[in-house]
Amino acid sequence: MGGTENASGLSDFLLELYHDASECTPDELRLRVLNNLQRFIPFDFGVWGGGWADGRLVTDLTVLNQSEAILGEWDTVAQEDAFCGRFWHRQSHLRTAVQKSATEAAE
Repeated sequence: MGGTENASGLSDFLLELYHDASECTPDELRLRVLNNLQRFIPFDFGVWGGGWADGRLVTDLTVLNQSEAILGEWDTVAQEDAFCGRFWHRQSHLRTAVQKSATEAAE
């Protein structure tokens, strides 16, 4: 993709994301975003999950082109997943900073 085509494609992606965020359920949104993201980043399957850092508890999961059994398979190695550990650690720091800012603003 050339510079102009790439910028136009990214703009279209962002406009679709904005539209879909107001029209889709959370599960539908995650699935649509994963599908649309394939226009920019080729991948065979995707997993978009959310949950709690404590205990690496996954509470919601959207899977594209893969069996949901992948969560059970991942669960067996979750505590050794270094990438996941770094992600949760970073999210924890972000959440703490946001909470601190909110507390300071309220005072």
